[in-house]
Amino acid sequence: MLLSIIALCCYYIWVVRNINARRPPESIIPLFYPPENMLPGGMHYFMQMRYKDKVLAADVVNMGVLGLLLIDYKKGVLRSSYTLTKKDNKTDNTLYQELLDALFPSGKETLSVGSTHNQNVQNAVKTTERYYQEKLYSYFDYHSKEM
Repeated sequence: MLLSIIALCCYYIWVVRNINARRPPESIIPLFYPPENMLPGGMHYFMQMRYKDKVLAADVVNMGVLGLLLIDYKKGVLRSSYTLTKKDNKTDNTLYQELLDALFPSGKETLSVGSTHNQNVQNAVKTTERYYQEKLYSYFDYHSKEM
């Protein structure tokens, strides 16, 4: 009798675990608003207190969300690449306008991003790093008072 109760409990646990395993994961909805006048790359720069490549990536993705760029992903056999296409939209944000000028100089409309030695991307990195250093450097306390 006791053995059948234990077997029944084990079967119940097995059924419940299988039902829960098939359930699709639920969406995560953030319950906060980002700080006003703070760009995604600026948030990363502020939290890490230094520049990383993710800062430019966050801003490029946000430019796509705002409709300034069209981002196209092409999967290759050995190497995948992204193609950025400039749209005709103008922006009031000075960083995004500088990034558009750095990524698409002299009237170019498309940029293939897949090579690490792309001069346009390197110019965009310098532009982004300079912008955030000028804008957010004063928030960091490095104890640099001269004595």
